[in-house]
Amino acid sequence: MRHQYQSQAHYWNGRIRTWGLVGYQWQSYWYKDGKRWRQGWRQVPVYGWIHDAQAEANRNAMQQAANTAAQMRDAVRQQGQPQMGNNQGQIALLQQRIATLQQELQRLRQQQAAGSSP
Repeated sequence: MRHQYQSQAHYWNGRIRTWGLVGYQWQSYWYKDGKRWRQGWRQVPVYGWIHDAQAEANRNAMQQAANTAAQMRDAVRQQGQPQMGNNQGQIALLQQRIATLQQELQRLRQQQAAGSSP
């Protein structure tokens, strides 16, 4: 989950500053009208860096979600580690109990076999 949010944050981070059309400006130019030179005006595009505030807000939200997911993941890992230690102890105790019960079962079978063979 954290990885997905982090990927989305990287996506939006690349769209905060983009190069594009920022407006138009009037530019004079000269042209020949018959034998005379005349001045005219035309609009030309102006390019520059564009700051997208919405992309920045999206990036910040995704980064916050990634941080929250990482904190939750770490909390779950910390809660899971002591349980694993307790489970290992319980597993060892149960294995000892199984071994003693198997020995007792073997002893009882031997007694039963010895008692029924006379």
